[in-house]
Amino acid sequence: MLDNILSNKLFFVQILIMLGASLLGFLLINPQEMPFRSVLGIATFVLNWYIIIRYFREDESLKENSYTIWFFSVWMISFVPFFLDYRLGAAFLLMNYVMIHCFRFENEKNDPKNAFDIGFFFAISCMFLPPLILFLPLLFVYFLSLYAIDKKIGWIFLIGFLFPILSLAQIAYLLDFDFLLHYFKQQIMIKGVVWQYEYLFLLPVVLTLILAFIDHFVHENKQAANRKRMYILSIIFMIISLIIFGLYSGTEIYFLAFLALPISIMLAKYVKHRKPKYTAYKNIVLIGFLVCMLFFAFFDKMPKVYTLFREVTI
Repeated sequence: MLDNILSNKLFFVQILIMLGASLLGFLLINPQEMPFRSVLGIATFVLNWYIIIRYFREDESLKENSYTIWFFSVWMISFVPFFLDYRLGAAFLLMNYVMIHCFRFENEKNDPKNAFDIGFFFAISCMFLPPLILFLPLLFVYFLSLYAIDKKIGWIFLIGFLFPILSLAQIAYLLDFDFLLHYFKQQIMIKGVVWQYEYLFLLPVVLTLILAFIDHFVHENKQAANRKRMYILSIIFMIISLIIFGLYSGTEIYFLAFLALPISIMLAKYVKHRKPKYTAYKNIVLIGFLVCMLFFAFFDKMPKVYTLFREVTI
């Protein structure tokens, strides 16, 4: 049933999925913890959905069905409350912009000068969330690999990245903004990751991702060269996001939000290429993903729900 709905390109269904997931995410928010600056965070949330849906509807492969928007929306349920912090919301928005435009570079029509924009916005995202700087080696190597498109493309990206960084450094030096140095030092201090029981609900997702990786590499020769690079880039984005999560998350989970786009692309590809006789399995993956993410999102609220249910029934 669910697979039949998502296997078609229905914009109305995609909007319902997005709104439904967003509403579930907003249930995690305490209205008393919403200062005025949260409006900026909500604005980044809306802009993020705009660029994501626009990309999913433009990409030749992703726009064929609604699998990608399903996995992206459901994954994001747990992270909606973090958009109240405009810094996290802006960093997430800009990193999605960076990843999307990297994927677009696999399109021959892309302008090499866009590498400057990618470097520029990536630098700003690092200002909002400094641990994202770990993406820099991947991005620089990636643009160096596009040497055949333009010999200067790697340096264009690097100039775009350095421009806001050096500008901020100059302003901080002239105005004696020592607090910025302390802020960045504090942000890049390694915290590790503190185990939480809700992570257990992500294990089935991890297992499905492993199957998706295996499926990708088994059928790699059947894919066009640009799609191969896109999927490999998605996998590397995932790996670096997990490294950042492992090094800097502590008791927080918001770094997992940066997995949303690459995970949705890989899982959508995996489900899409299952043969019709595996429709039941596809439904299990789609519904199971929703169940796992709902448990992950609402795990700490379950005792309250159980208590309320007992009071109502008694």
